[in-house]
Amino acid sequence: MKILFTKHANIIVKMKRVKFMSSLYYLNFILLIFIAFVIGCSDDDTDENFVCGYEITDTYGNAYKTVQIGDYCWMAENLNSGEFENAGDTQKIGEKWCFYNNPDECYARGGLYQYDKAICPSGWHIPTDDEWKETLNYVDSTFPLDADVDINSYSPDNAYYGDTIIEDISVGGISGFNHKQVGEYAPEENDPWITFSTSYWSSTPGGGDNIEGWAYYINDPQNGIFHLNVSLLDSLYDHGRSVRCIKDHTIKKSNNKLLTSSF
Repeated sequence: MKILFTKHANIIVKMKRVKFMSSLYYLNFILLIFIAFVIGCSDDDTDENFVCGYEITDTYGNAYKTVQIGDYCWMAENLNSGEFENAGDTQKIGEKWCFYNNPDECYARGGLYQYDKAICPSGWHIPTDDEWKETLNYVDSTFPLDADVDINSYSPDNAYYGDTIIEDISVGGISGFNHKQVGEYAPEENDPWITFSTSYWSSTPGGGDNIEGWAYYINDPQNGIFHLNVSLLDSLYDHGRSVRCIKDHTIKKSNNKLLTSSF
């Protein structure tokens, strides 16, 4: 009887130990789930520990590479956020147009947006005109910071060419900006899908009575870069252009002058 009682007691102890361990594992499992939930719900892209070069995501689940150029952290890809709609005369905030009205083109080229219709991920914004100028000047120190005076029309005489600036900001270039010719939507044209040039919005209004902003046309090296106040021509109001987003505040960065696109 004594032996049986001892064995019975040992079994009870072991069962309690197993039950305790099972409860401990269960609690650890719940804790891990909770931590994963908190991390998943946090906005890592606006966290003070964000380091430029990490990928960011928008509310549609699209991921974007980022790159540090001078004092600014840029998306290294065109924005592709928004609800797809066929291109037309007027776009609503939060919509995007896709080349040839084909949603697949947005994944290759990014979305096309009218002025102030694009929505950047939280903690990011459409760059101002000055942020554009300073970034391009950082890549090429001869790019004019008073570009609104020097390169503000379609005239080839007013374009900025530089030695290698377009090569440096294009895909494979040393800046990591990864510009590529994706075209734009110009509804006033017989064929509205323009492929020979790419224009990017700034968030700075164009001035005067018009709310439209400045845009940067980046062409092939033979045609240079144009800085255009789109309020100069009514037909430019309806164009769908590319958008790059830029980080809202100072972030941790590399000490390198120019980062490559190897992230």
